[in-house]
Amino acid sequence: RNPIDRLYSQYKMTIKDVYDLRDYSLEDMVQHELLAMKYQFHMTTAPLLLGEQETLAVYNGTAVATSHSPPPVPMDHAIPPHGWTNKDKSLGKKSDYGPLGNHILVRRGLYAVQLKWWLQHFTLNKNLLVLNYEDLKANTQQVYERILQFSGIPISTSEVNTTKLVRADDRKHFRPLQNATRRYLQEFFAPYNKELEPLLGPEWSVDKLGW
Repeated sequence: RNPIDRLYSQYKMTIKDVYDLRDYSLEDMVQHELLAMKYQFHMTTAPLLLGEQETLAVYNGTAVATSHSPPPVPMDHAIPPHGWTNKDKSLGKKSDYGPLGNHILVRRGLYAVQLKWWLQHFTLNKNLLVLNYEDLKANTQQVYERILQFSGIPISTSEVNTTKLVRADDRKHFRPLQNATRRYLQEFFAPYNKELEPLLGPEWSVDKLGW
């Protein structure tokens, strides 16, 4: 899935399910995680979404202003995993025990990094199947049958019921993703998204994905 859409969806589910986090904006959560990625785990040199600070912020529950101007993110900001601090845990380790430090939104979208680790142990399209969320959404039945075939499960004659959506977003217009934040995240994820084509094939090129 587009890592920005995935991040935003996770944020919406988080503030819906965790009452104590409802005063925090998406920018709060992203900024907090970027602080850890930059100064604690040394995963990136990118300028921070809401400005530079070298210690994890202590938030008072007030969301950031509704308008901001994030700095541009250079294409070479991503530090390779061999340069990370505690690289075996950097993707999943919580930055701290505070309300924001327990949530990982940005790092779950570093697909290429995760796939490289998976591909050390599994072979693509032999015992590892990678699917595009947009394909699943647009052609649910076709992708479902592909999963069954890949898994060696007989294809059912009945069709998938797609009329009921599990955990559908019933507040689509609540806290919309700001254009400035989306632009920043597009630039941040760009070097990771670019690595998908060499790993997975031409159908995963940035141009075809539109990410």
